[in-house]
Amino acid sequence: MVVRNAQHYLRVPGGRAEPCDIVAVDIDRCLQRLDAMQSKAILMAFYFGLSHTELAKTFGVPLGTMKSTIRRGLAKLKECLDPGDVSG
Repeated sequence: MVVRNAQHYLRVPGGRAEPCDIVAVDIDRCLQRLDAMQSKAILMAFYFGLSHTELAKTFGVPLGTMKSTIRRGLAKLKECLDPGDVSG
């Protein structure tokens, strides 16, 4: 998981980082690697609770396109956060 390599992602001078801080840094780093539409849609869905239908209307794309965009973005996030996971 992400925390095992924490020293590579977050260095806190004179102190220790909390695991939640490390995970947040990793998620942000991985979100930046996504396409703009993928990262914005995922953020809007998870932080603001927008449905796929609301996101499709907001971005002006068909519902199926939005579902695919989010699904591909989440798959990329999973790969970025745990590249050693070969289970799926």
